[in-house]
Amino acid sequence: MVAVAGPTAPSVSLLPPSPLQLCEGSTSLLCLLSGYSPQGALVSWTVDGSEVKDGVLTSAEELKKDRYSRSSTLTLSKDLWEKGEEFVCTVSHAGVNHPVMFRKTGPTVKPTVSLLRPSPLQLSEGSASLLCLLSGYSPQGALVSWTVDGSEVKDGVLTSAEELKKDGYTRSSTLTLSKDLWEKGEEFICTVSHNNVNHPVTFRKGHCEG
Repeated sequence: MVAVAGPTAPSVSLLPPSPLQLCEGSTSLLCLLSGYSPQGALVSWTVDGSEVKDGVLTSAEELKKDRYSRSSTLTLSKDLWEKGEEFVCTVSHAGVNHPVMFRKTGPTVKPTVSLLRPSPLQLSEGSASLLCLLSGYSPQGALVSWTVDGSEVKDGVLTSAEELKKDGYTRSSTLTLSKDLWEKGEEFICTVSHNNVNHPVTFRKGHCEG
């Protein structure tokens, strides 16, 4: 007999409105579903406990490498955004609900920050990049900066948008270094600024890890 694989739950993330969008007076939240099977995931939205159907646009399901994905956007009137406090995207899949919540105000939770050094394979190919990962923080608004041997570096920095997951916000930042800067540099620091507190994480080439 061939075993039939059970359902694979979706990974769900919620992207809140960007500061630029809010500045321009428009507001939309984006709910992303990925990596699930079988198809048939449904998305619903609630604002302060009441279901909202106006302004919801949900994409068709898309099959990628035996897993499905889809997205849903909730576009809010200025009035509903200003009055609303709690916005929830609920994904229903295989009889299970997966809610992800965004609150405009809430408790402050500092980010967990980790710094991943370049892999030996990458270094052997003559390139070097460091990855700074932020997770589990609230509210949004974490900023990332990089220094090499005490001097701030802006070239080669790519920082992702903030995403809201079940345990808080996440974001990542990659510093891609020239071969020359990597070879000369000794101390590489990713500093996360959140809620007026700095959270630096340091990698030193001269120190063994683990």
